Amino acid sequence: MLTWLDLLAVALGQTANRQESFRQALPIGWNMDADVRKTLASEFARRVQLFSQSADLESALDEIADSMIRRHRVESSEAGANGIDCETRLEGKGSLQIYLSSDGTLAGLALGTKVFWMPASLAPALRFVVERKVFCVHELPGQLTDDGKLNLARRLVEDEFLRIAD
Repeated sequence: MLTWLDLLAVALGQTANRQESFRQALPIGWNMDADVRKTLASEFARRVQLFSQSADLESALDEIADSMIRRHRVESSEAGANGIDCETRLEGKGSLQIYLSSDGTLAGLALGTKVFWMPASLAPALRFVVERKVFCVHELPGQLTDDGKLNLARRLVEDEFLRIAD
């Protein structure tokens, strides 16, 4: 259920993103000095007025709608990931690339601007995912147990690097 507080919070966040004055620190002594509190009262009123003049209802509603769509996709993806077993066929969701960190301790699977970092010991499995068009979970190479293969596969589906193949 969406509340007025949710809508106002999104609108305030958007306004604060556009208006630097909303992101300024409160003055030192705000909690102990009566004169500072008086100054705060007028500044607060000024920012409330600025918010009421510059808040964009349509933009806030659009952001909430987009967020709900993304959350639904993640929940659907997670539900699908829970149904994965060792015989499940998976495929990449786009042009996947593999990276190794400069110190050699991490391996990363990249899809666009998203990167999934894991210990370098999983590099063979990540390389396999990049090189294969479609594969079964049990085929993942490296020193992974069946549970380890399932966990890796589920995580890559949840994070939208892989999908269940038709």
